[in-house]
Formats: sequence, structure tokens, C-alpha cells
Amino acid sequence: MTNSFRLTAYTSNSIQQNLEELTFVSNASVNNLNKVALFKKLIECSMNAGGYVRFSPEIGYLPALIDSNSKPVYLYQLIELIDELLDYDQIKEEYPTLSYAQIGGAMAFLRKIAQLNTKEVDIDELEDEFISENSELVGELRQALADMEIVNVFSEI
Repeated sequence: MTNSFRLTAYTSNSIQQNLEELTFVSNASVNNLNKVALFKKLIECSMNAGGYVRFSPEIGYLPALIDSNSKPVYLYQLIELIDELLDYDQIKEEYPTLSYAQIGGAMAFLRKIAQLNTKEVDIDELEDEFISENSELVGELRQALADMEIVNVFSEI
């Protein structure tokens, strides 16, 4: 016998509008109960922070912002950008007892949290597959690395 567990996902800034239900159908496993509790907490966090982070069923409830063109900007992508723009040296000045590895690990942790989805899709694995299957992109990366080596050789002369 299967049981249904329901989690209401708010897809609008207004709590009364545009409610969608996330339903986990299972045989009452602890794992699915934990998923429901986790996603319920994520949705509550979003609502408490203004409701900007949305959870769309089409993308496994992967957390996203919706841009002015109605396109999703996934939260993990935003975390990647923040990580690129982040000045680790400033963080080290503020918290000198932390290592660079710890700071980087914290950013990787936040990125992984932002990749949580009900379909249990590993976003990093998908991106790695896309890169490895895209021969044009791989060629551009190889050329960029070769260019860096040339620059390094000339800077040593």
C-alpha cells in the first residue's frame, strides 16, 4: 500500500495565489518523509526571505530565481558567480583562523545545497557530461590553456 505525502510549494510572492503541490508517493519510507521535511523547510525559508526563490515541479523543485524574461536562474548558478566574485583574502582578514580550503569548502557546500532537487539529479555530473560531449567547448578550453602556457613562458623570459 502506498501513502501520499503532500508539501505545498509557493510559486508566487502571494501565499494565497498559485499554490502547487509537491507529492511524494511512497510506502511511508523515512527517506521520503525526510525529503518532505527538507523541502518544506526550504520553501518556508524562501517565503520568509521575500518569496523570490521559487521551486518549480518541472525542474524537480530545483531552487531558482525567475528573471524578467520568465527564465529560471538556478540558485547554484548564482552561488557560482558569488564564489567567483568573492575576495577570499578579505574573508581571511575577517576570519584569520579559517583556511582558504575551509572557505572554498563552505562555498561548495552552499552550492550543493542550492542543487537539491526531488529528482535527485546530480547537476555537477550533468554539467561535466555536457562539457565532455561538447567538442567545440573542449577545443576552446584546450586553446585557452595553451594560451596561458605561452603567456607563462613569455613572462619567464
